[in-house]
Amino acid sequence: MSESPTDTIQTQSEPTSKKRRGFGRWLLRFVLLCSTVLGAAFVFTLTPAFKDWLLTYLLDTANKELQGTVEVAELSGDVLSGITLHDVVLRHNADTLLASKSVKVHYDIQPFFEDIISVRQVALIQPRLNIIKDREGSWLHDRVFASTSPSSDSAAPFPYEVQLHNFTIADGDIQVRDLGCTGDCLREPGRVDFDSLYLQDVALSMTAEVDLNTSSYGVDILHLSFRDEHSGLNVERLRMIAEVDTSSLRLPLLQVKTDASNLTLYAELFDVNVFESIGPQEWQETPAFVNLVGNNIATRDLQRFLPELDFMAGTIGLELNAAGSYGDLEINQLHLDLKDSHIEITGKLKNLHNTEHLFIDGWIDNTRLSYQDVQDHVPGLEITDLSYLGVVELDYASFYGEPEEFVASLAAKTKAG
Repeated sequence: MSESPTDTIQTQSEPTSKKRRGFGRWLLRFVLLCSTVLGAAFVFTLTPAFKDWLLTYLLDTANKELQGTVEVAELSGDVLSGITLHDVVLRHNADTLLASKSVKVHYDIQPFFEDIISVRQVALIQPRLNIIKDREGSWLHDRVFASTSPSSDSAAPFPYEVQLHNFTIADGDIQVRDLGCTGDCLREPGRVDFDSLYLQDVALSMTAEVDLNTSSYGVDILHLSFRDEHSGLNVERLRMIAEVDTSSLRLPLLQVKTDASNLTLYAELFDVNVFESIGPQEWQETPAFVNLVGNNIATRDLQRFLPELDFMAGTIGLELNAAGSYGDLEINQLHLDLKDSHIEITGKLKNLHNTEHLFIDGWIDNTRLSYQDVQDHVPGLEITDLSYLGVVELDYASFYGEPEEFVASLAAKTKAG
């Protein structure tokens, strides 16, 4: 009796089916083995022994590369997504440059394979940062991070874009000290002294993107607050977006709120490479644009930076739109508001960098000026009693020339006629 075609087909397919089942079982075992190995490796990274080894390795590497000493008491966290360093200290000889209760670093590994270093968070908890300039005029942090390897002009470019999604400081103190600055070079209390800053209660939240190959940097400060012990400046909130590359520096947004002032600024510098050495003459010729709006600007906040304004008092409102350079600045709009006064100015300022030859071509219109406002806001100027004039309505006024040699004209209405 002969075999049927159906029997023949079933007989031929059985070996193939067995091979498939065998390959499937082998693949399943391989996946399970890899998963077991990876799982065991991951579990091992969570053990105290591995974290102790990793901390020792990181400290040895850092202390070989830096011109200073790094100390960390403990490392915790998940190595694949983020770690926390406890009781971090950075020293240069006997000077402590940083002491932080903890430093948290969280990151994503996957973007690394796309030439991106993606750091989700760096958080400094209760840091004490000392920025110190020695008596020779060198900043100690520059010495600490100076490369110990011989320089090479043929060094390969850094291949990664760095993305910092959130950098925070909580309950921080920042102190700036110039050890070579004593006596007359120190400002009196009540002034902002960049050689002797002591910022307390520092809170910061920001993001950043860095491309070292194109020298392109972007910073977005979502929140910054602090108080300066020396000057009394109390910044309740600072918000800033900054962008810089080899051809420009832009501030699309700067908002500052102190306990007495509130202002918003947009500014841009054109045709300038801030990464190169720029002399005073080049800065003076650099084209710029500034737009500033300050509904409430306390003159005491201005005086912390500019003691020359000590003759002023009170709070003013200010709107400024200007473009040009120090040598030739166009005032498109300058509005000044006092209690009962409003002043509008347009014009040009030349030679701001050389006040001996300052040249003003200005025009004032749509202006009213109260003598009492002048007395209240400029008490440092000895002005003849003009209270009988009341509020002066200024149709127009012009000023052309240098402060000591000029031509001026005006048309005004007063209460006295």
